[in-house]
Amino acid sequence: MQNPIFSVSEFNEMLNFHLAQLGEVVVEGEISRIDVSRGQWLFITIKDEYAAVDVFGVAFQLSGWRALEEGMKVHVYGVASIHQRSGKFSIRAERIVPAGEGAMKIAFERLRSQLEKEGIFDISRKRETPRFPQHIGLVTAKGSQAYNDFIKVLKHRMGGMHIYFSAVSVQGVDAVDAICAALVELNKRDLDVIIVCRGGGSMEDLAAFNDEKVVRAIFASRAPVMTGVGHEGDVTLADMVADVRASTPSNAAELLVQERAALIQEVDSYCEQLYRTICQQIIKKSHHVEYAQTILAHKLQQTIIHMHQTIELFLKISNSMYRQKIREKMGNIEQLERLLTSFDPAHVLKRGFTITRNELGQLVRSISPAGSQLQTIVTDGTIYSHVHHTKKN
Repeated sequence: MQNPIFSVSEFNEMLNFHLAQLGEVVVEGEISRIDVSRGQWLFITIKDEYAAVDVFGVAFQLSGWRALEEGMKVHVYGVASIHQRSGKFSIRAERIVPAGEGAMKIAFERLRSQLEKEGIFDISRKRETPRFPQHIGLVTAKGSQAYNDFIKVLKHRMGGMHIYFSAVSVQGVDAVDAICAALVELNKRDLDVIIVCRGGGSMEDLAAFNDEKVVRAIFASRAPVMTGVGHEGDVTLADMVADVRASTPSNAAELLVQERAALIQEVDSYCEQLYRTICQQIIKKSHHVEYAQTILAHKLQQTIIHMHQTIELFLKISNSMYRQKIREKMGNIEQLERLLTSFDPAHVLKRGFTITRNELGQLVRSISPAGSQLQTIVTDGTIYSHVHHTKKN
């Protein structure tokens, strides 16, 4: 049977089809060449003692690529393929991470230096966590010792908090993306703080927490982030960018909330201090009140004395005025009395005048006809007379 004949493009397609069946591969090697084209295309060659292979990647998709350098041993995660036009074999990288503690330390220092220049670790941008957090985000592995330690200490110290738990892988291929995704999701909630923690391990075990993607995700978090990664001596880039760094997951819970007994003691101390302050203020104000009462009583007494003096003066002036008015009125009355007395008929009669009336009782103002009966009133009686004749003037 004759072997099938392929065109070059068909042959390359067939190779790519079979290579794709391999899925993701992980290749370890030492970087012998590294080039960046236009700041976005990454071309690397890795080698071992017997062979070499080219690696291609998109720079912005590869976390921490700036920390890579020639001579560094790395693990390349990617898919093998043949370039359709050139037929050149390469690995399309999805992740490139330092391999071995020496390479990881070099990558750690290079990335730390780069991020430090950007101000990612600047202390001035770090935020304080609330003293009494109510809504807490937790990012760690489900069922891990880190989770158990954190929850145990938290419940022992203070209750009543709501925990939003996001279970993630904390090491391995999927850890970086899982941690970043958890931070994004938790930041959609209105949280007081987010805790990112895991137990101890080697530098390789903690690699996800030294990854640039994780560092930038923590930096971009809307809620303050506290990390508790590894043991006391473990310091990761995630710790450096976090708002608060705890040495362990248990220590994260201790830093996050106060112990209940200590808080009660503090409240009691504040209450006692407040009581003493109130008592001191009451005593101080009492003295002020007593002094004010003394001043007020003195002023009130002075005011009353002044008012008494004013009233007495007013009464004196009033009495003098009224007495003058009374004297004036009495003088007027006496004058009227004298005037009335001068017009009194009896008084007039005493002066020699008489009053004559006819028989009808009418005053006689002119001569009366003969035969008229008259009565003449004098000072000591009445004279009755009969008119015999009259004479006109």
